Amino acid sequence: MASSAAYHKRNLGWPLSRHGSGFRQMTLVARFDAALRHLALTPRGSYYSDSEYGTSLYKLRTQSMSEDLLQAATAEVQRAVATYVPDIVVTDVQGVRDDDANKLSVNIFWTIRAASQQLHGELAKQNVSSVRL
Repeated sequence: MASSAAYHKRNLGWPLSRHGSGFRQMTLVARFDAALRHLALTPRGSYYSDSEYGTSLYKLRTQSMSEDLLQAATAEVQRAVATYVPDIVVTDVQGVRDDDANKLSVNIFWTIRAASQQLHGELAKQNVSSVRL
């Protein structure tokens, strides 16, 4: 029987914040989800110390969605994740427009890089992080 205990340990949450008498903690998958959402929602070039951090997904909400724009967004998210969250792999990015609210929901599909179905079970499945722009 394989152990996946290391993936279920609780780590400090991202972004770091206080909760009760200590810092907020979460499991590894929740931490990856939070890091990916933070990366996707941060406009590229908005951090003075690292101008490459972030994505330009915020630009998609003012433009009509096309396959070319989604492919460019997928490539950019994959580049940013490979640089800043290298433990996960982005497999796909899908956009869903909500014309009534004039919003765009971006679903980012990802997996943990080293997780396998045989060793890690549920942790090897594909996860989805949703970002609303």
